[in-house]
Amino acid sequence: MLRLLICDDAPDAREAVKASLAEQPEIEIVGEAENGEDAISTAASLRPDVVLMDVKMPVVDGIDATRRIRGLLPRARIVAYAGSDDTDDVMAMLEAGADAYCVKGAPLWELERALSGASEPLVRLAHSIARSVHGGGTADLVSHELADLTGASFAATYLASPEGSLSLAALAGPSAPESLHSAPNVVARAYAELRVVEADTHELGELYRLGATCTQAIAAPLIADAQALGAVLVALPPSVQAFGDPELVAGVADLAAEALANERRLAMTYAEARRDALTGLANVDRQLPGRLVQAVGTRHVTRW
Repeated sequence: MLRLLICDDAPDAREAVKASLAEQPEIEIVGEAENGEDAISTAASLRPDVVLMDVKMPVVDGIDATRRIRGLLPRARIVAYAGSDDTDDVMAMLEAGADAYCVKGAPLWELERALSGASEPLVRLAHSIARSVHGGGTADLVSHELADLTGASFAATYLASPEGSLSLAALAGPSAPESLHSAPNVVARAYAELRVVEADTHELGELYRLGATCTQAIAAPLIADAQALGAVLVALPPSVQAFGDPELVAGVADLAAEALANERRLAMTYAEARRDALTGLANVDRQLPGRLVQAVGTRHVTRW
């Protein structure tokens, strides 16, 4: 039985968590806190197994409260409960001592995994993605991590064009085929239906013809801001007896989608910052002074 302390300044948020976990006999809610200072004192007195900590807390914020509770209860599990997947918030909570994080409104299975510790691989991946998002490369990172986490023969990430067509962005794994540049049907189906799907017999046959011998293949869409950005594919080798975990693939896809959305937002912000909003011209044209000098002479031009 996990003894849980819920820390959130919003009564509705605390009630929502309690309602979500009401049917989970292995989790006992032993207390609540409405600010960071209350969270620290309540954690010290109740000594819960798990602390669900809101990031944006009054009096003492969730980051500092997490750091202090970690010092008081080094063996307690602390789960950051964030209103968004803001990279700075996630990184700050993890560095303060949180073991995992979960975005508010996430599926119940994701919250349960975070509380119980079953999401440790996703936490590691989230940490890696958070550190790399500013440099891009999310698709490649996700493919490699998916292959490692699932023991797949290969994992692939497909990204959608503005027109909606899927193209291969990254491929990783010990048995990655060379002919998967066009998205196979199982990937196209996950993308079109916006849900996790497993390859049927015909789709497994298609993968075999493409050089991918597998007994199970799972595809999940990449969805962020209600927009489908692409899909991921995991193919398990014939030697694997256990079935793959669709929920794990879905969890990785959720992390990847948010990271890809952040990459796109950063790229768009950078592009917009380099152009004047009215004229559409570059804000900084380093060749412009030289052009003006050539046109009218140096006496009339101030060098930038």
